[in-house]
Amino acid sequence: RTGRTRWCCVVSQHCPDFAMQMAGGFSHPMEPDDELRQLLATLSEELATKLQLNSGRTLEPVSYSKQVVAGMNYRVTLKNEGRLVDCTIFKPLPHTGEAPQLSEFRWR
Repeated sequence: RTGRTRWCCVVSQHCPDFAMQMAGGFSHPMEPDDELRQLLATLSEELATKLQLNSGRTLEPVSYSKQVVAGMNYRVTLKNEGRLVDCTIFKPLPHTGEAPQLSEFRWR
């Protein structure tokens, strides 16, 4: 067990791309990109409703990480009027035909 832990630590330090793809965990935090912005655009109404945002208020993406499951989990930090909110969004595999959904959120 100790040997496996040591090997994973060495790999993650020297090969961050490999470490991000190791099964089970979230990737390292990443800067917002087009992939994230498209995902947030599809969820804009659900986010506004569940986060109880006033009309015209915008959410600014700060960072995100991903986790491969039977689909993709996104752990996203958003900013709204100086407040941060951590959201988990689940995007099912394409063949399911299901839409992404906000799984949970927590205001800081």
